[in-house]
Amino acid sequence: MSQHEGRHPADPLRLSSVHIVNQASEATSEAPGWVQQYTVMPLSGENPLQTIAFPAMADGPRPKEGPGDIYPSSGPWRTPQTELLRSLALEPATRRIERSVGVRGEGPAVAFNSTSLRALIAANPEKAVALLELYYPIYSASFPDPDERLPYDTLLSLLKDPRFSINVDILTSERGILGGYQTHVADVDGELVSLGDYLCIDNQVKGMGIAQLVYRSTIADRRERLGAIAHFGEVNDPILMDAAQQAVDRKSGTDPEARLRFWEKQGRLMLDVPWVQPATAPGLVPVEYMMLTVHHLDQSRPLRITGETVQKVWDAYYLPLAEVAPVHETRREMERLLEPYRGREVPLLPLTTPRSFTGRV
Repeated sequence: MSQHEGRHPADPLRLSSVHIVNQASEATSEAPGWVQQYTVMPLSGENPLQTIAFPAMADGPRPKEGPGDIYPSSGPWRTPQTELLRSLALEPATRRIERSVGVRGEGPAVAFNSTSLRALIAANPEKAVALLELYYPIYSASFPDPDERLPYDTLLSLLKDPRFSINVDILTSERGILGGYQTHVADVDGELVSLGDYLCIDNQVKGMGIAQLVYRSTIADRRERLGAIAHFGEVNDPILMDAAQQAVDRKSGTDPEARLRFWEKQGRLMLDVPWVQPATAPGLVPVEYMMLTVHHLDQSRPLRITGETVQKVWDAYYLPLAEVAPVHETRREMERLLEPYRGREVPLLPLTTPRSFTGRV
């Protein structure tokens, strides 16, 4: 067992990838006053039990944590950031996401908050902007190519615009931002579809099943509450990426091939058509190494996707950016690229299968 004295939860060795097994309070000669000791088990299973000690406040030891907390939920680090994150639990825009680990739910729980940024902006704009400012650095680190992500001002403008349904669910514990997922819904060929983009998880908490839990919770909501027939999502295609682009992508902490395997496990299929993301702001360039994927949510209804359907999905994704970004040039190119697929049903393939083309045609 190893001892790590005085670590702050924001340090690399924070309680972001461990399950609290036991805890006790004691005073030591090295750390006068009370310290709180946690016996923890790394969820990765790669290391043995460890004891981690944190200094407590002058008025006594840290109270016992609740099961499943990803970060310690109380203690001496009362900052504006932690107070903001703690207050989210009381917001109507926030829902709790939980899951027990183990076949019968006998293991430790994973639990965190998911706050709708669009709903929070409507109810408490100041708090929403403060939350977005905490989230945006994690989002940027997860999508290190600036051409791929939305600029801060653009994202905030879209969230405020009542004409659109674009939303970001920001995932938090009381000690930090865990990640987020951007989604919206659209009517395509008379059917409601869900569009997902930019699922990101802080590298410090990857491997805990948060991404899968968030995704499954999202599509269940779209299917059961909204009646969506399908959920679409963009994914980087390693086959279309050169070595430099793959190197940049790996700065996110996720290998492009591993990302494909993750989405394939969630039930996504790839559309065998070209897909180009337009520049999301002046001065940026289109991203050509994307693929469009789909998850058929309602098996009782047939899902037929043609070249015309793909164009309408592209429009739903990107025409909301038309007032702030040069999207129309890429839209004309997409019309040209999709011309051979018009009136034809688009094949749906496993994500790891090469598409029938090697790049732009």
